[in-house]
Amino acid sequence: FIRVTCCSTRRAPARPPISEADVERLSDVFRQLQFASSSQDVHAWLQRAAPANDALRLYAAEVLLSFALPGDARQVLESVVGPRANELKALALSLQGRNDEAASLAAVLPITAEAGGIAGGVLKRRWLATRNTAHLRSAFIKYFEAYQATRDHYPGVNAAACALYLGEVGESRRIAQEVVAALQAVQRSPWEQASYAEALLLVGDVGAATAEYPKAATLLGYGTRHVAVMRTKAIRNLKYLKIPSQGLEQLLPHPARAAAFTGHRIGVEFPEERIAFVRERLHDAIDEQEIRFGFCSAASGADLLFIEAMLNRELE
Repeated sequence: FIRVTCCSTRRAPARPPISEADVERLSDVFRQLQFASSSQDVHAWLQRAAPANDALRLYAAEVLLSFALPGDARQVLESVVGPRANELKALALSLQGRNDEAASLAAVLPITAEAGGIAGGVLKRRWLATRNTAHLRSAFIKYFEAYQATRDHYPGVNAAACALYLGEVGESRRIAQEVVAALQAVQRSPWEQASYAEALLLVGDVGAATAEYPKAATLLGYGTRHVAVMRTKAIRNLKYLKIPSQGLEQLLPHPARAAAFTGHRIGVEFPEERIAFVRERLHDAIDEQEIRFGFCSAASGADLLFIEAMLNRELE
């Protein structure tokens, strides 16, 4: 691993050379982390690499986040500093639902595609939880600012999607078409391929998107979380495009998701006038998250609404 420093008048302190054996050992750990299948695997390989360097910890945190294990990722990143570490810490906090902390950390990051995507994602998750359009508008602004600064596909396609949800179809298609044009003639990475498929869907080219989504799943190794993210976004986009989504199951492997549910009983914390709103949100969440199995109690309140929504769909 080589560190290059330029434009400095001070000489960096001499570092002891890394032995050939250490280079080979650390390289082997990087390789093994690519094929880790659980948090136990990741921690075992980090232990084997001890003392692990920052680059190794950053990569291990990315692997843990791909397993949807933000707590483990934050633990691995505890002693790591720098912009990329802060990006991953903010993402982990957001995935844990600690949105205020994530937003505070993302706010001081340099403007990058990742930082803008994290800040936008925090606000979009708030919109999904509350349906408060102000959060959605703020998410669009964060994504769009990052896209303008970087021209990166990640904030670009998310800005296009948020514009669609805001009812600004023309703006959505304009941004999505720019993303399509930028990615059309390049050798695409796995996530670029996913963005390319989504951008095609957002411009209304369902046939082309149908051909490109399976390629993204293949490049991403059919990872459950990766495919589930693509499916969830595709379902939401189709809903706002007012296009039937029945054929989506043929595009991407189906995640058999389970949900544990708990909610308030009817009373002070859950007044009767909120029943219709909660019922609608439950139906949306079950559909968007493609829940197939539910587990809950049966108290008189939100629990019964969840059971009702599951049974209406003939789910278990």
